Amino acid sequence: MGTPLSATGTGQPSTAALGRGLAAAAVALSAATGPLADVSLDAAEAATLMGLLERAFRTVAYAQLVITRRAASVEVHRLDPVTAQQIDELVAAPEHLADGSTSIPVEVLRQGTAPHCNTQEFMRADLHISTSEARRRPTGGRLLVAPSPAEAYSQATPVEANYPILVRAASEASADIGNLAAIASRL
Repeated sequence: MGTPLSATGTGQPSTAALGRGLAAAAVALSAATGPLADVSLDAAEAATLMGLLERAFRTVAYAQLVITRRAASVEVHRLDPVTAQQIDELVAAPEHLADGSTSIPVEVLRQGTAPHCNTQEFMRADLHISTSEARRRPTGGRLLVAPSPAEAYSQATPVEANYPILVRAASEASADIGNLAAIASRL
């Protein structure tokens, strides 16, 4: 986890850059939404802010599906508890990652019996999300996110997503992720 994702020249960002960017976005979103409870709004302002927050929510919801699919493929549930605790502390204070004063810990996987039986259990325990949400994300990821090239290669699966129109709507944040996943599961 602590090493760059890509080789030089691929044009892909490193995990360090992605981590710094997401940490900075989390800090900025907290700062931007903090005053919402105290601001006086008219209807047009309220509708605009609602729309912007919905777009941000949909963007984050799709990114959650993408990262859940990637996390499952690298067996995140085997992450050593000490490393998981370091990550929890890092996420609790993202400004340190955003400003570069700390970095993502180096991956340490538990050998033998994993701390969690699967990705869903890891998410439920470490992200403190509900069981239904921990089930929804991997299912949505399988339906709405194309496998990574490495995942497709290792599992001999196609690199394309099954429902390209729904995937495009999800990735463009033009529709609710939950509704898109429900439609895909019915198909």
